[in-house]
Amino acid sequence: MAEANTAEILIGLLRDVIRRGRELNVHLARESDGDLLTEPLGALLSLVGASEGSRCNALAERMRITPSTLSRHIAHAEELGYLTRVADPADRRATLPALTDEGDAVLERYRSKQREWLLDSIADWTDEEVQQLVDGLTHLKSSFRTKVSAL
Repeated sequence: MAEANTAEILIGLLRDVIRRGRELNVHLARESDGDLLTEPLGALLSLVGASEGSRCNALAERMRITPSTLSRHIAHAEELGYLTRVADPADRRATLPALTDEGDAVLERYRSKQREWLLDSIADWTDEEVQQLVDGLTHLKSSFRTKVSAL
């Protein structure tokens, strides 16, 4: 079992990685060629794309925002042409957010820029070092998921 000091170091490193990721998102949004994907908009498009068919209250919970805030984000994404609402097959009275072709394309362009940045950042790493990080983060994610599901 890890010691408290090691846990503190890990928490600090994770916070720093998250902070740097947010800084990268701001930078990419600023230098975008018209596709301004703010962090909330990018998160919304990513979640909708990954969980097609999710109800709005489930998306709001995953984004840790209120349903009314999510509704405003969805309305903004619709104005930009990135999202549309489709009938919920389980309840025809309800609608679900879905990516439009333009929303899918802007999300892919944004992810491509993220991949380019990451690959440039770790260009001097060996394949083995990258795989060790992937394995470690995968293990950490699994441990978090197990612990959270037990709550």
